[in-house]
Amino acid sequence: MADDEYVPLFNRRGAALGITITFTVSAWLCMFIRIYIRLAVLGSAWWDDILIALAVITSTVGSLNFCLMQNFGMGSHFDTLPPDDVRSFMKHFYIGTITYPLTLTFIKLALLVQYLRIFGQDSRRRLLCKWLIGLISVWGLVYSIPTWVPCYPVASMWDFTVRSRHCWGYFSFDPAQALGFYISHSVTTTLLDLVIIALPATLFFRRNTQKKTRIALMCLFVLGLAVMLCSISRLVFSFTPALQTKDLSWNSPTPTGLAIVEICLASICAALPIFWPVIENSWGIIFVTYEVEIKRESGIFIPRKVKKQQQQQQQRQQQQQHQQRRRNSSDVELNICEEQQQEEQQGGDPPGWDPYVGDAKTGLGESDAIVESPAGGPPRHQKGLLRLWA
Repeated sequence: MADDEYVPLFNRRGAALGITITFTVSAWLCMFIRIYIRLAVLGSAWWDDILIALAVITSTVGSLNFCLMQNFGMGSHFDTLPPDDVRSFMKHFYIGTITYPLTLTFIKLALLVQYLRIFGQDSRRRLLCKWLIGLISVWGLVYSIPTWVPCYPVASMWDFTVRSRHCWGYFSFDPAQALGFYISHSVTTTLLDLVIIALPATLFFRRNTQKKTRIALMCLFVLGLAVMLCSISRLVFSFTPALQTKDLSWNSPTPTGLAIVEICLASICAALPIFWPVIENSWGIIFVTYEVEIKRESGIFIPRKVKKQQQQQQQRQQQQQHQQRRRNSSDVELNICEEQQQEEQQGGDPPGWDPYVGDAKTGLGESDAIVESPAGGPPRHQKGLLRLWA
C-alpha cells in the first residue's frame, strides 16, 4: 500500500472496531431491555421476541468475525497477505457471509410477527402481513442457501489448492454473476424494508392516535430510513470499479461495515415495538412503563398490567363497601335495641302514641309481633310495636 493512498474509514482498524462494537452493544442493550420487560414485567413473550433474539445473536457472530478478520489482513491488499492469513481470512469471511442474510430475514419476520399483535383479525393488513411472512421466509432461503454452500466442495472456499471447484452467488468466478447476485439482494432488501415500514403508517395519521404513539412511529420511521440508507450506500458502492477487482481484503471492509451498521440498526428498530414502551419523562428521569396491547385497528387498546391492577383495586373496593354495609347494619340494629331498652326503663308510651290509633305520624298500631330487621338480619320479637317495613 502506497503512503499517499487513501484509506477508507472501515479499512482503518480502530474505526472499524469502534463502530462495530458500539452498534453491536447497542443492539444487545435494546434486545435485553425488550426481553426483560416482556418476561419480567408483562409475562407475554411471543415469537417476535424469539426472532429478535436470533437476529441479534446472528448479527453478533457476523460482527465478531469482522473484528477477528482485522488480525488476518482485513483492510490490507490481498496480494500482500501471507498464505496462512489468507486461509484464516477466507474462513472468517465465509462465516460472516452466512450470518448476513439470516439476520435480515429474522429482523423482517420479527417486525411482521409483531404487526400481527396490532392489526385486527379481519384486517387486510393482517392478511398482508401473513403473505409477507411467507414471502420473506422463501426470500431468506433463496439468498441464504448460496452462502451456506458457496462452493463445491465447501473447503475450496479457503483452500485454493483444490483444483476442481465450482462457486456461485457472491463467490462466483464470473464477476457479472457475483455482482448481479449482490445487487439483486440489496435491491430486494430495500424494497421489502420499505413495505414493512409503510405498513403501520396509516396509524400515524389517525385522529385518535396518541401523541406518544406518534413519537414512537416517527422513531421507527427514522430508524427504518437509516437502515435503507445503509443498504442503498452498499448498493452504490458496489458499482465502483474498485469493488469489481479481486482484492477482497481491501474492497470488502466498507460494504461489510455498512452491512453491520445496517443489521444493528435494523435489530434496534425491531426491538422497539411500535406501541411499546410508553416513555414518561419525570424531572429528567425516563421510566419504561407498560406495553399497550392493541385489540383492534380502531385505536381501542387495553394495557394488560393496568387492567389487572384496576380489577384488583375494584375487587378491594367492593370488599370494603360490603364490610361497610355490614357495619352500618349492625349499628342500626344496636341503636334500635338501645332505644327499646330505654323505653322499657322509662315506662309509658312514647310521645305522640295513641293505643287506639297508634303513632300519629307513622300509623303503627300496638301489637306483639315478630318482625324482620331492615338490614336483612335475623327476626326479633318486639313488644308493643308492629313495625311495617316497606
